[in-house]
Amino acid sequence: MERNGNGRDFDILPEFTAGYGHGYTLTFEIIGARDQPILLHSDGYYLDLNSSLRIFVRQSEIRARFPEFELNHPYKIRATAMLSIGNGGQPGYWSDEFLENEFPARERSQSITVDAQF
Repeated sequence: MERNGNGRDFDILPEFTAGYGHGYTLTFEIIGARDQPILLHSDGYYLDLNSSLRIFVRQSEIRARFPEFELNHPYKIRATAMLSIGNGGQPGYWSDEFLENEFPARERSQSITVDAQF
């Protein structure tokens, strides 16, 4: 995490190592500040070793979800990358139950938790 050039908002700058170049959903959350994680950002990206992302996050969006958010305060951030497997293609959509039975989220995702100061 770092301050965006506008001095008010933030950029998430994830780093990637060699792996399977494919579509992934990246999710970033503040954890430990409440009972439930506080979403910072979640979206789909094509990722490979050469991926260089700068993900813009508005401070106002963080404060809308987490009014007690403080600047210059350390928070635990959980970053999760989940392999995207599609939705079933042209013939129809796979149900959430089918996806979890056939392609469990725990087997196609990785998470890391880091300390970050905003």
